Amino acid sequence: MTVPSPPANHESTVRAPKASLTNALARLADGDRSAFDAVYAEAKPLVEQFVRRSLASGHGDFTTDGDDIVQRTLIKLFEQCHRYDRDRSGGAWVITLAAFEVRSVLRDRRRARARHALPDERLMDPHESPEDRAAARELLLAAEAALGQLSELDRETLLASLSGDGDVIRGATFRKRLERASRRFFGVFRGHGYDER
Repeated sequence: MTVPSPPANHESTVRAPKASLTNALARLADGDRSAFDAVYAEAKPLVEQFVRRSLASGHGDFTTDGDDIVQRTLIKLFEQCHRYDRDRSGGAWVITLAAFEVRSVLRDRRRARARHALPDERLMDPHESPEDRAAARELLLAAEAALGQLSELDRETLLASLSGDGDVIRGATFRKRLERASRRFFGVFRGHGYDER
């Protein structure tokens, strides 16, 4: 799933920024540190609104990713302000930075999910009956859904145990973590109508 690039008229999709953002960015780019507060006050709500709308269009969850994206955008804005093109609208420049961060964060999330994804039907036994394949696929989907409801630490613990990371698995701390993660996983899995067998 890709996040669309912001349209050419970025500002029509979010609250129109005041001309003061463009002026404040130009001042900040010229080294006027007193413009920092004005840039922050104008840029932050604009970025929040753009990120919220981008994530609401089916690309993510603001409560999970939104604050991170807003923070990353504002950091980049202040790191890159010396590159601001004074012939460009300040709002358009800020939205372009935010769009890049939305795409980056969601790409990273997709890659993390792909690393932890369960095998798909292509890895199943081709000699199974259609009923067995359907049942196996249903189990995989339920297991994947259960994994998705666990914390990142629980998922990493379960996947490390499956990959056989030698020394890590022998540690008592890891075994306790694995026991707790397994208990939580099977609790969620049972909630999907399956037992541990």
